[in-house]
Amino acid sequence: MARRANIEQYVFGTTSLIANRMAASIDVQLEGITYKQWFFLMMIDRMDALEKSVHDVAQFVGTTRQNARKIIEQLEHKGYAETSPSRFDARALNVKITRSGKSRLARSAPVVAAATGALFAEVSDAELQAFAATLGTLVSHLAAEDAEG
Repeated sequence: MARRANIEQYVFGTTSLIANRMAASIDVQLEGITYKQWFFLMMIDRMDALEKSVHDVAQFVGTTRQNARKIIEQLEHKGYAETSPSRFDARALNVKITRSGKSRLARSAPVVAAATGALFAEVSDAELQAFAATLGTLVSHLAAEDAEG
């Protein structure tokens, strides 16, 4: 059992390491936006809701409302997003991607795709599918924990 715990800790730590290194390598290639900001734009764009509050974005992305607000403020400052009070909840602040943000999202997508392609170049299709399935299991587990508590 101790061996499994060591492997679990290795996977957990390595996942964080990869995420940080990948973001840093993509940051160098992107102009005018960081990977984290691009990721937020992409996730906001994928949300189905007509009104997207800062709180909703934070939940969708899997971060705190404070962290989401900070990144959204950065996106606003760059002209890629705008916020406005909700029509339905006076306490909520809605987020919308601007035309400039949509353009930035589209222009940056090939850079991100090339970087992820390079990262997975030596990974077989079978390994990638198994890895994706494992990540799906972990995401489901985390979602269940969020729902409970």
